[in-house]
Amino acid sequence: MVKTLIKRLHFILTKSLSEVNAGGIATAIQHHGKEMSYNNYLDADAAWNCVAKFTNPICVIVKHTNPCGVASRDDILEAYRLAVKADPVSAFGGIVAFNIEVDEVPI
Repeated sequence: MVKTLIKRLHFILTKSLSEVNAGGIATAIQHHGKEMSYNNYLDADAAWNCVAKFTNPICVIVKHTNPCGVASRDDILEAYRLAVKADPVSAFGGIVAFNIEVDEVPI
């Protein structure tokens, strides 16, 4: 069930965006997935702005521009699991953001 929480939208943020902490989601590149709606862009930008404020590994889930799950752990996948547990109903279909690179699929 957790896998269904993640929208099939994949972006890669440029290194310059994370270094200067500016630009928001507008400088991201969508690599695949269905076209994003206006609300998806609002949620993605809200999620990015939230995770960009932290230096420790963090996961934020946003739905309708409201954070519905936030967690920080050294193990980023554990942070994801905890963020989902905060409000699994609202997390469904929400935008998931991390402030570090994730090299595994959350389960």
